[in-house]
Amino acid sequence: MSLWKQPRPRGFHHEFIYVDERKERLRKIEDRAKAELGQAQPSARQSRLPKGIFNSVARNTAHCRSKVLLRHIVINLFLLVAILIVLMIVLVYLM
Repeated sequence: MSLWKQPRPRGFHHEFIYVDERKERLRKIEDRAKAELGQAQPSARQSRLPKGIFNSVARNTAHCRSKVLLRHIVINLFLLVAILIVLMIVLVYLM
C-alpha cells in the first residue's frame, strides 16, 4: 500500500427490509394530490386500522397480562382475608 495512492473506501448502501421509503413517499404525494383535487376521503387512510388496535395489542403483551393477573390475584387474596376475618368475628361473637 503506497502513501500516495490510497484506495477509496467501499460505499455503503442499506435497504430496509420491512419499510419501503420510496413507496411511502409516493403514497404521501398521491394522498396530497387527491386531497388538493378533492377526490380523497380524509378518513380513507386512517380507516385501515381499527381505533382500539393499539390498546388491544398492549393488553395482549405478556408483561401487561402478567401485571393484570397479579393485580387480580392480590385483590382476590385481600377479599378472601377480609371474608375470613369477618367469619372469625361472627364465630367468636356467637360462642
